[in-house]
Amino acid sequence: MSTVIRRTKVCYVLPVYDTRTDTHFSYLYDMLVRIGERMDVFLIIERAPGGVASIPNMRGIYVQQFRFFPLRIVENFLVLFFTRLRGYRNMYVHYSYISAWNAGIVTRLLTGRSYYWNCGMPWLFGEDGFLKTALSMVHVLVTGTPHMADLYAGVYGISEKKIKVIPNWISVADFAISFSDEEKAALRKKLAIAPGQKIALFVHRLSERKGTGILPQIISSLVPRNTVTVIVGDGPGRETLESNIVELDIASSVRMVGSVPHGDLPLYYAIADIFIMPSLEEGFPHVLLEAMAYGVPFVATDVGGVRDIVPPSFQQYVVSSDDPGDFAVKAGNLLSRTPEEDRNMQALFRGWVKQYDISLVANKFEELFHI
Repeated sequence: MSTVIRRTKVCYVLPVYDTRTDTHFSYLYDMLVRIGERMDVFLIIERAPGGVASIPNMRGIYVQQFRFFPLRIVENFLVLFFTRLRGYRNMYVHYSYISAWNAGIVTRLLTGRSYYWNCGMPWLFGEDGFLKTALSMVHVLVTGTPHMADLYAGVYGISEKKIKVIPNWISVADFAISFSDEEKAALRKKLAIAPGQKIALFVHRLSERKGTGILPQIISSLVPRNTVTVIVGDGPGRETLESNIVELDIASSVRMVGSVPHGDLPLYYAIADIFIMPSLEEGFPHVLLEAMAYGVPFVATDVGGVRDIVPPSFQQYVVSSDDPGDFAVKAGNLLSRTPEEDRNMQALFRGWVKQYDISLVANKFEELFHI
């Protein structure tokens, strides 16, 4: 007599679907394909600017249609409601406040469990009103690191039993690509970086939260080291950042690249000598996983869950967010590393980052619904 294996049913809510995104959302698309191989996933997409052709392994996909905000809220509630009636008692929401609120209501009315992913520090900027409401409605908060779990528990008075930790992830294989010397030389030429000049790489949204206020000071300290800083990303802080760079007379040592599709980032890491992340706020930054996967040493600020994801022997390069001077010193030290130190760092990072491979985290995601 054959045994019927019941697949866990999950309604997954994604705020945005855009295959050309320059954000961490591209990682979610890969994860959905993975978990769809072993779970029954119904996907709700709040916005899809370029449309959705197909996503493998999904049991069903619904893209919200209404643009008028009140109608979008009602539409969102009704889709969640009828999805629950179809047997999807687990509802997992990524970041969206409205969907978290509605999922909480639906799973209380019809029974079920609502899970809400959030991993940031909006309370530092007084922008957490909607977050408080969402947290009051859902059954489980899912966040990225143990320290982030402690922060949410302390700031919002959430019971530790209500918080689960699942790390962010990357596909280690995607960052195991070996680029030819010709490919790397072509990108350096495109960026007008001369042979012999070193490269400090910054990849993030350009905003005060991500350190654009102190970035020019750090860049200035690297100029005497014959270093060009390549800035990949865009955002509301770009104009002010460019103005400050000009004011400090360091524009010749900076390359403002703008937004780059996520799939094109590995080549930028391949040419980088160091990576810099001077953020004032973080949760679980994918960019550090990317840097480690490519063996690029980094200096990062001690915010959010950063220390949780950095190897113990490299913690000295996690510095205070209010000490750009120390940040600059540590960056200079890394630029002066010996070939042997470089090989050791590459081996350290590439070994450490394997624990965050998508295949392992997909297992943790599935286990979440059996706890």
